[in-house]
Amino acid sequence: MLNLRRKGKRRGPKRAPSKHHNFWSMDSMSDALNYGDRFRSLNELGGYNRQALAIVADTSHKAERVISVLEPVISWCAKPQQTRVDNDPEFTSGAL
Repeated sequence: MLNLRRKGKRRGPKRAPSKHHNFWSMDSMSDALNYGDRFRSLNELGGYNRQALAIVADTSHKAERVISVLEPVISWCAKPQQTRVDNDPEFTSGAL
């Protein structure tokens, strides 16, 4: 029997952002310390050059906390046209 590689799905080319602060990506990650306490980090990245605009670590992030992190970043940079987020609870709330 021949071993043939399977071809993946063909997808169109990804559109690269054309200028700074065209879109941002927000994500939260979790980890645990050596003694068991868990923490989450909120990461705000620029899409053009993947610059970290904000990184905040805390035990939990509520929507109000996310907004308070975004406000200084928006005043420092131009407001993005798009923001990519996943379905974490702090991003899907009505407050955000």
